Amino acid sequence: MEILGKLGINGKILLAQIVNFFLLMYVLKRFLYQPLLNVMKEREKKIKEGVKNADKARSRLLEIEENAKKHLEKASREADRIIERAHVEGEEHKNDIIREAKDEVRILREETKMQLQKEKERIVREVREETGEIAIQIAKKIIKEKVTAEDRKRWAREIEEEMEQVKVKKEDSK
Repeated sequence: MEILGKLGINGKILLAQIVNFFLLMYVLKRFLYQPLLNVMKEREKKIKEGVKNADKARSRLLEIEENAKKHLEKASREADRIIERAHVEGEEHKNDIIREAKDEVRILREETKMQLQKEKERIVREVREETGEIAIQIAKKIIKEKVTAEDRKRWAREIEEEMEQVKVKKEDSK
């Protein structure tokens, strides 16, 4: 201790300083360092959880994006199928309409032909009847001038018979 005295160190003060140092270390460790370590461990734990959750969220986001791409591709394919089906159905519908129109034109043409044929037959009949009547009138005039009364009577009967036959044919054709 003498050496300590020569150096100017007091043993009691040194001992008190050593006790104070360990006491301060104990107090700091107990009340400051340990709570600080606990806070840092808690914070580290939260950071690790946050990173872990961020990784999970990132992988979930990638998974969702992947699913979204799949759904978009599926929807796109479905839309293409619907468009193609609509196009095919439209073509079929167009062809049906054209076919129906052609059928209607054919039917109308046939009906028109039939009506024209009937009209033609009616006109021919009327012309024949009028021609026959005109011929009869001309014949009557000629007969009056050059034929005897007896010839007239006979021809009148024959003409009447022919007219009767024309009327019967006319009624039969209706």
